[in-house]
Amino acid sequence: MNEPGIRTPGRLWLSLPVRFTSLSLLIALVLFSVGTEGQTLALAGIQQSVFSSYDYLGVIQPLSGSRLGSGVYLQAFASYLRYRYTGSLDNSSTLVRARVPGFLVGAGYAFAVDKLQLNFSGGLEYQYFSLTPALPSGGPYRSTVSFVPQIQFHLPLPGQTYLSGIASYVIDQHAYWARLRFALPLFHSIFVGPEFVPSGGNTYRIRQYGGFLDIALPEGWAISADGGLQHQNGLPNVGYAALSVSKVF
Repeated sequence: MNEPGIRTPGRLWLSLPVRFTSLSLLIALVLFSVGTEGQTLALAGIQQSVFSSYDYLGVIQPLSGSRLGSGVYLQAFASYLRYRYTGSLDNSSTLVRARVPGFLVGAGYAFAVDKLQLNFSGGLEYQYFSLTPALPSGGPYRSTVSFVPQIQFHLPLPGQTYLSGIASYVIDQHAYWARLRFALPLFHSIFVGPEFVPSGGNTYRIRQYGGFLDIALPEGWAISADGGLQHQNGLPNVGYAALSVSKVF
């Protein structure tokens, strides 16, 4: 992955995602101890395309007196983002590879307005950027801490269909990510439908057009798979695929 003449601290780089994951598990244990029994949500997922990938592991813990989908909760997520974009180096365009392990801690509040379910949250996210090749504006390595507000909604519609969405914004980086889904019932506890996932920042703009499959399983397990076409400015269109798993304890 490295360009000729660019050196990266491989040992440190390999250890960073592991350290963030270990930290998230430690905070998860703390959250388990302060929350309501049977209301802890653990999540993990991966997304992969030719030009980008994203892995995450997290936990959402309602505080005592609250429950999932209603009330105040704490959250902690570890993530590992990799992507490519076209940058400028020595007055010429070059393909830049970015690797970004990160960790977020925060809190949120979920409530319902009639049938509409809403969720507002915010957190502080630490990210460690490594760019190859190193651009003068960013350097080979850079750490940032940003505030990340997020909103989610879930709107049941006639015929057991529903509309759901999520949007977040990284204030310090002027980066955003959103997802809109329309779900149709396929069988009991199985939903399918189209999705639209826009994201972008100072150096990239991505649009994903695809579909998803959600399956609710016994004992609090759930699986979601999605995929489709990914369009990124300056790069060819490619396919993407994602898989996420969640469990309520």
